[in-house]
Amino acid sequence: MKEGSLEKSASIRKLLTEGLQHWKEQRALESLKEGKVTFLKAAEMAGCSVWDFEGLEDEGKLAIIDACSTKIGIPSHEKYIDVRPFDLRSMMDQIIAAQDAIGAKRALIDSTTTIGFYLQEPAKIRIELLKLANTLDVLGLTSILTCELLEDAIGNSRFGVEQFIVDGIIRLNSKRDGDAFYKEISIIKMRGSQHSNNIHPFVITPKGIVVQVKQSENLE
Repeated sequence: MKEGSLEKSASIRKLLTEGLQHWKEQRALESLKEGKVTFLKAAEMAGCSVWDFEGLEDEGKLAIIDACSTKIGIPSHEKYIDVRPFDLRSMMDQIIAAQDAIGAKRALIDSTTTIGFYLQEPAKIRIELLKLANTLDVLGLTSILTCELLEDAIGNSRFGVEQFIVDGIIRLNSKRDGDAFYKEISIIKMRGSQHSNNIHPFVITPKGIVVQVKQSENLE
């Protein structure tokens, strides 16, 4: 086969492969949004083999608590479901139960923005999130709490209080460069730790997240 034909064949295969992967991801997101599949099944549909969520759950190394679906009127297929009207105490009870079941050492709360919209008042949001953070600390759970930011937001939280109750802030941004978008990561604060003060591009690959660190940076 001629070189030109080989290049054309490879390009076509690459185009088809990328198109199929995009279709898988969109189909997974739509099915998850409609409540047709669990988060684990959606990850499998999208081909997220880098994090074997279902395998980890089957092995008792991961527990997912759905504290949202039933409150907005869609079914949930997760094992742990908070079916009551939203109450931070009831959500903590679910977290404690899951920790006891699998011996968890880490927790992810995604996202505190949802809690904030429910509570609405900044003073209440700060008090309840402080209770949540302190409880997770008492339980010995190394925790990540996510929050959403509006595009081009100046602050580091949605309601202006979240950043004051945590030990560290890692900010993720999406920036546009011409016809393409790229992702950035920066550490705003990390209490008790020396860290980079630069903004770094990062990419999500089949093997995980890769942060592009500037070679000239010295943290010593």
